[in-house]
Amino acid sequence: MDITYPELPLTALDCWQVRIRGAPVPWRPARTVTLKNGKVLHYTPKHVRKWQKHVADGAAIHWPAGVPPWEGPVLAKLTFEIALPRSWPMWKCKVYDHELCVQGGRGPDAGNLEKAVLDALEGVAYVNDLQVPCPMPRKIWTGGDPGVTIQLYRLPALPRTLAEAKAQGFDV
Repeated sequence: MDITYPELPLTALDCWQVRIRGAPVPWRPARTVTLKNGKVLHYTPKHVRKWQKHVADGAAIHWPAGVPPWEGPVLAKLTFEIALPRSWPMWKCKVYDHELCVQGGRGPDAGNLEKAVLDALEGVAYVNDLQVPCPMPRKIWTGGDPGVTIQLYRLPALPRTLAEAKAQGFDV
């Protein structure tokens, strides 16, 4: 069975973009510590919490006033600008500036960078990061300011019944 999707009219309220300056910090799993009394504590590393607060604060400042966090599916495009390593010679920096970070798997893992940002945006741009089914991260080298550009697109909710699908214009 073929399903043809209707055109998605996007309005200004369905698209949002912000650039957060600062060296992106990848997400790390919670650390576990066992105290002398046997009590077990779980905590997120401080540098990750600090980056997530920086992202959440920057996003909250630029989020449209009076607009609650989105509900329903969200498409997220994340562009991480990673600072060129200081150890690289000048010729290599000129060659790689604003090129994709694919050579030799250099730089932090894109999935962990993405997770830290998506977790930080919970409650600001959307209710839960489960609403972002397939984020699209990309890493590029930069000789300028490192940071992350976040582009979010609110997608229409998919129909749950055949009648809803027909009413929304799906060819089923």
